[in-house]
Amino acid sequence: PKTSKWQKIIITTLGSVVVFICLIYLIFYGYDKVYAGKFFPGITINRIDIGGKTKTQAIVLLENKISAIKDQDIKVNIDGEIKDIYLSDLGVELQIDQPLDQAFNYARENNVINKLSQSIRILFNDKDFNLTIIYDEEKFTSKLNDLAGDLVKQAKNSTVAVSGEKLRVVEEEWGQEADDDIFKT
Repeated sequence: PKTSKWQKIIITTLGSVVVFICLIYLIFYGYDKVYAGKFFPGITINRIDIGGKTKTQAIVLLENKISAIKDQDIKVNIDGEIKDIYLSDLGVELQIDQPLDQAFNYARENNVINKLSQSIRILFNDKDFNLTIIYDEEKFTSKLNDLAGDLVKQAKNSTVAVSGEKLRVVEEEWGQEADDDIFKT
């Protein structure tokens, strides 16, 4: 039997869509195979490009960057006096394990549609993951209080003291504390 003009258009369109979907699948299948064991291009951790690298290479790169950051001093102005501190003095640690795993698994987990969508996204826009920052709050506060030295002084309310028949007013004292919340952000 003869096929109509519309039937030919529908068959051609459906065939083209199927071929297109198969080509896209093959491209991303190949992309997945080329980067097996490596981070996909466009993946960064704290804006450090780890795309195309193995986990071992990424760990070395990140640890070198973290070491450089930890060795940099932070200038703190305390009542006009500049003092130097280091992140390690404050008990601050940068953890790489969790963001590294998240970055490696990006566009590898979930269903086919999500993997495809994430793969397409990183072709056009980098995907950045953040290092996990942990710190020892006690060490952090202690170091800041040491730096502040005599500037940290507890406020005292005025009081009334009775000594025999005499009343004596003990004046209030102003206090000052280091605001360590500024450093935590």
